[in-house]
Amino acid sequence: MFQVVSISAMLAAAAPAVHVAAPGTTQAALPHLNTIMTHTFTNAYSCHGSYEKSTLSLGGHSDSPDLNFNGACGTDVYFQATFAGVDMGVIAMLGSATDFPLEKVSASAAFNFEKTSGGDSVFTQTAAAKPKTTYAILRSASPGESAVRTLFAIETGEGCDDAAKSCAIRYAVLSYVVEDKGAQSPGFGWTKPNRPTDSDVAVPDLNLIKSHGFEKAYSCDGNYMVSGLAMSEGAKSPDMLYNGACNADTSFEISFGGADMGGIALLGSAADFPIENVTASAAFNFAARAGGNSKFQKTVKAKSDTTYAFLRLQSPAGSPGAVRTLFAVQTGEGCENAASTCNFKYAVLDYTMQIMKEQSPGFDWEKLNR
Repeated sequence: MFQVVSISAMLAAAAPAVHVAAPGTTQAALPHLNTIMTHTFTNAYSCHGSYEKSTLSLGGHSDSPDLNFNGACGTDVYFQATFAGVDMGVIAMLGSATDFPLEKVSASAAFNFEKTSGGDSVFTQTAAAKPKTTYAILRSASPGESAVRTLFAIETGEGCDDAAKSCAIRYAVLSYVVEDKGAQSPGFGWTKPNRPTDSDVAVPDLNLIKSHGFEKAYSCDGNYMVSGLAMSEGAKSPDMLYNGACNADTSFEISFGGADMGGIALLGSAADFPIENVTASAAFNFAARAGGNSKFQKTVKAKSDTTYAFLRLQSPAGSPGAVRTLFAVQTGEGCENAASTCNFKYAVLDYTMQIMKEQSPGFDWEKLNR
């Protein structure tokens, strides 16, 4: 069973966030879904900007903005969705506004616009800001008493490649859920390394390396028991699925149904990216350098002797609860064969349960914006 743990101790060690309240209100309103709105960033945050001039806040329920336009004067500019505390967010550059108009970016299209094999959107911690370009942003903000999970899309206008100029955008909120904190695995740290353990406890302890094996892929006579892994024994669905038809390519998946959202990043070979070194921070940018952001997608190819990072925001339809988890996986041999056992090591980097408080009504994976 889960331990019910206050997150105040974790947050005390995290960087402080700046509160952004909805203008002129004490109770922030929920944003309307699939309604196209406009916003202008006066200039980039690191080019004489501020939270008021350089950020976008969708509903005021989070203690930090939902999107930041950043970059020093005279340098490349970028968008970011992670600010402080235990915020986690990723951004996908879908492409030109002509080819990917905001009106057609549904919740489903945010992850795979054409719904084609190999067409998954690539999400990273930051994305270069470009004019006349469309982006999708998935964000989980949990800096205070409440947590917010949101998926939204933006389409930029002119001037968005210059930190000193205004950047006008159109945007549409595709999903917006406010949750109260629930149970949480204690001890989160962005740079906390992983260590071996021989224990196999029910509570998903953080940063402890454990072993598991998938007997076969889900679509090769498998099932959730032999092809899936849940981080807690009380989970309603696995947090990770090993899939693939017999005699076909195998893959790892993280979204299964309801309003599940998430992504998987193939970091690289186990030799170059050992699981012992995959901290919560390294999962998003292993070398902590510009241009080194991990690339998260809805599904990734399963490979042997390879290290992955998984970010999952689980909220099944009809359920009042949700789970946010970040974990790393390092595969062994046999993971390219759907009929063979795929052995791996894994470490949970963050695990938080939330209870839904309120949400913007009308979520639909295929609903278009207007």
